[in-house]
Amino acid sequence: MDKEISQQEVLRALKQMKNKKAADLDCMISEMLKFGQCHLLYSVTKLFNLIFSSGLYPKKWASGYIIPIHKTDSPSNPNNYRGITITSCCGKLFNIVINNRIQEFLSSNFVIDKAQIGFEKGKRTSDHVCLENTN
Repeated sequence: MDKEISQQEVLRALKQMKNKKAADLDCMISEMLKFGQCHLLYSVTKLFNLIFSSGLYPKKWASGYIIPIHKTDSPSNPNNYRGITITSCCGKLFNIVINNRIQEFLSSNFVIDKAQIGFEKGKRTSDHVCLENTN
């Protein structure tokens, strides 16, 4: 897990980023990174490796803005809102790269027990109902 971040890892993470999401104060959206990848890939990979090797995660990437979104009923009731956090697009991309590494490590080393399927991608905690008892 301590190896350099490759351009292939960044490309894979770019494909996983969702489109049509709001921009943070950095004024960048995922489409900008996706459509500009041929020009930005080398620089983004170099930046990510610098952050990864130094352990200095940018503070701006660790913060976000909570925007209240109205759910139902009376707009005057604060309980009728849910918060959406707007965070840095570059931070999201870096986090996807690191999360992919962690998921691959956990999967290939059988770290997560079958009883913890709620932590696996595409699984949910209610899937436990279908598990057989292997003890």
